[in-house]
Amino acid sequence: MSHALRVALAALPLAVCACSTAEDKPDLEETGLVSFNGLAPEALLQSGNALRALAGARLGGVTTELANSTDGQALLTDLVRCSLPTGQTASFQRNGGPALVLPGLIGLAPSWRNGAIGETDQRFVTACLMAHVNGREVPFPISVRSARRSADLLEKLTFPAEEMAVYGNLFAPASERELFACFGAAVAQTLGSRGGVSDSLGVPNYLDIRFCSIRDGEEGCGFNLVGACLRFRNGPTQACESQSGNIFNRCHERPIQQASTPSHNETVSVYLQPGDLALLLSEYTADVCDALGICIDLDLGGIL
Repeated sequence: MSHALRVALAALPLAVCACSTAEDKPDLEETGLVSFNGLAPEALLQSGNALRALAGARLGGVTTELANSTDGQALLTDLVRCSLPTGQTASFQRNGGPALVLPGLIGLAPSWRNGAIGETDQRFVTACLMAHVNGREVPFPISVRSARRSADLLEKLTFPAEEMAVYGNLFAPASERELFACFGAAVAQTLGSRGGVSDSLGVPNYLDIRFCSIRDGEEGCGFNLVGACLRFRNGPTQACESQSGNIFNRCHERPIQQASTPSHNETVSVYLQPGDLALLLSEYTADVCDALGICIDLDLGGIL
């Protein structure tokens, strides 16, 4: 992305863009925002066995290897934020150090504080963890919405840009672990109904780089990218059957126009501030231009 564009986006009013470039996530109690993403893709994708081991007992009731590594601690931080509500905590023992005490925030699986986590809760927590993944690992604020967690009017006004929906179950047995994502209306409004700069084979779309990178061999990067959540602008396919308010319903594992696959109702929708989405979309198109020579003029007027 050009220096001029970065400067222009950074200069947007705070009410529109609160892009964060800090290495660590800001204190959520100080910001008053829902949450910040920035979780490395591999920190999530490589943790399935560890999460499955945690599922059989109350959250924090089992010693876990995750508490002893940087990536593991980042995952546990988001795991507790997703699972428990504000005011509750979970602690994890560390080798040769004090216990890691982490606060709740979003509260999609509050009963996990008292006992094993059930499959439905596993799916909601998995989706919330996916919402926190950022291939660039640079935290920025997100609004996480689901059938179990709605947004108030102020949050909806602050985070109006519908980026994507996510669903799956990382707690499942290894042969059954699959993670799915579809892009939302704000992405389609800028990039078109296919969510990318080109339909050509081998050209990554926005979600490819949002979750992973443009490097050869990493398309999808362990995530199943199902295209558009709905048929925006008369697009050819959609992953989900319907949308109620901010929540997508019966989202499938492949576009419903292409195959009959199981559907999921335990979805999480991710909404961004317009300036943050503008920055992400601009960086996506700049990456494709630099790597593949496919360059477009991005019209951000529809989301800013």
